Amino acid sequence: MKKWMIFLLLIWIVGCGAAARQYVGPVKDDVAMTAPARQLALSYYMVNYHVTAASLAVSGNMVMADIDNPTIKIDALNAKEYKQRMENRQKVYDEAIRKRGFANIKGEYDTKINSSCQNIMIYGGPTTIEQSEYKIVFKNGPVKHRGVIVENYLGIEHFALSPEVYLVGEIKGNNIQIEHLPSGCVMELTKK
Repeated sequence: MKKWMIFLLLIWIVGCGAAARQYVGPVKDDVAMTAPARQLALSYYMVNYHVTAASLAVSGNMVMADIDNPTIKIDALNAKEYKQRMENRQKVYDEAIRKRGFANIKGEYDTKINSSCQNIMIYGGPTTIEQSEYKIVFKNGPVKHRGVIVENYLGIEHFALSPEVYLVGEIKGNNIQIEHLPSGCVMELTKK
């Protein structure tokens, strides 16, 4: 991997921690079954990023990780252990989400947005949601985003813009309201 790519990925991963703190912190393993569904959905992707960070560190890069505070340095000496810990946490999240359940939202939606959404490349009009168990692919405009559903809540990463842009949503029957808290973007999806 080229040095400039590693540098950008490191900025991206460190930014994930900062962005995630806009919400409640990541769910610890022992409370995955009782944590608020919205928090567990967001935590799923925060842990996913840290698995990626640890993979970089295994190959000789140094990254700073702050998922559990305090911030720690991950390098070739501790990366395998850290990566294993994050992968184990992902397994705990997988099991908790399956036990807690998740709504079925696969389908086509009409999307209405407020003006703040344009700043983060979110579009009005048709949106498609593909679903495999609790994982979704959210196609909005020309962009695909990944997400997870926990009970009636969504956690979505803005894949095209930056992983530090998380969207959160609530499912209410045939309608879904999704928002990006820092920008004020609000999306209203109605199933067709």
